[in-house]
Amino acid sequence: MKKIFLLAAMGVGMLMAACDNDTPAPKLDDNPQETEVTEQIPDEIPYTHIQLSESQKEIKDASNEFAFKLFKSVSESEDNTAFSPYSLFACLSMVANGDNGECRDLILNELGVGEGPEALAKLNSFNALMARMMPKADSRAFMLSANSVWINDGMRPYVNPSFISVVTGDCSAYVEYADFNDASGTMNLINKWGADHTNGLILQILDKPLTGDMALLNASYFKGWWTQPFNKKATDKLQFRNLDGSVSKVDMLRDTREVFHAYGNGMRVMALPYGNGNFRMVFAMPDEGSDFNSFLTLVSYASVMEALGKGRTYNATIWFPKFNLSSNLDLLETLKNNGLARLVNDGLDNIFLNAMKATVCNAIQKSTVSTDEMGTVGASITEIELSASLNNGENKTEVFPFDRPFIFFIEETSTSTVLFIGKVTKF
Repeated sequence: MKKIFLLAAMGVGMLMAACDNDTPAPKLDDNPQETEVTEQIPDEIPYTHIQLSESQKEIKDASNEFAFKLFKSVSESEDNTAFSPYSLFACLSMVANGDNGECRDLILNELGVGEGPEALAKLNSFNALMARMMPKADSRAFMLSANSVWINDGMRPYVNPSFISVVTGDCSAYVEYADFNDASGTMNLINKWGADHTNGLILQILDKPLTGDMALLNASYFKGWWTQPFNKKATDKLQFRNLDGSVSKVDMLRDTREVFHAYGNGMRVMALPYGNGNFRMVFAMPDEGSDFNSFLTLVSYASVMEALGKGRTYNATIWFPKFNLSSNLDLLETLKNNGLARLVNDGLDNIFLNAMKATVCNAIQKSTVSTDEMGTVGASITEIELSASLNNGENKTEVFPFDRPFIFFIEETSTSTVLFIGKVTKF
């Protein structure tokens, strides 16, 4: 099997793909209801509607546009990719609090939330609400998000107290002063923090010592049990048509069940819920015969939602790949190529005192995502490193297999906030 690469910024994602309408459905010999539960599933709680203010809805819309925009930037190769826009969004939000002027507004504009202190306040409000509410919205699916700031102990006298106040307050960040001269010791501390906040899924975000004076991190962890688990006995090796035209045999989760599905805007879409429905995985695949790369260029959150809005519940036979992926992503060039080069060249003015500016010297993300008959688990850590410098429907059975390239994303449904997004193109 070909090596699969997962590009990440949290750090969940999932797979989908489809085939010709006349593709015969694989025979399901087992009762789909006879699932083999290998771990204790929490008791269900009622659906939680996370209430957003009008300004928070604007931030949510901007975060979804940011998700698809950055996904396209990190998805230029033909490899499988997954990316956590939520994790990068949260990390850049902390960075935005480190400047009082043009660099702050550059970040806010790139995130799509406007500019100025009011826009930053709205951004902080949205992030704080989502971090507080997502862990308890659903007992059977949850997203955890944590921030931390690591500062070279030698820089302690030069750190702006107002910046620390903001990141510990509005961003709920854990702040730690560490001896960066003890390179391996500090690196181990940061890696342990990341492992602790991704439930051990990402053991090492840093594989080399810090070179700057401060590191800002976001760690995100998602776990969701399917509302209706898949029968392990029904999982079978079926064909997946790779982007390069070759064919691979892969383990496919499969079932005949009621699914929410639609056609529209040149794509086929399907939504599978986790738990009580507060989170779901959305599959989107171009129409048969369409070019996947052209589809990827044009697709947006709005176009997927418009298509899904025309859908209805079908009794359908579905199948899609089971997977376990992980990836590393260097985000520095991505940030520079998306209007944020000034963070690297000019720097932020509200982090250090005495006319010192903080410039971004490193930006990385590691992520892992896996899915099986029970559900999905994913984690992502984003690290941005800074250096200090003096600056002057109808009930019928249809067939919906996902057996060729497709994109996917995971969202919190009451706010429509995209948490993970990715594509599957080959195995």
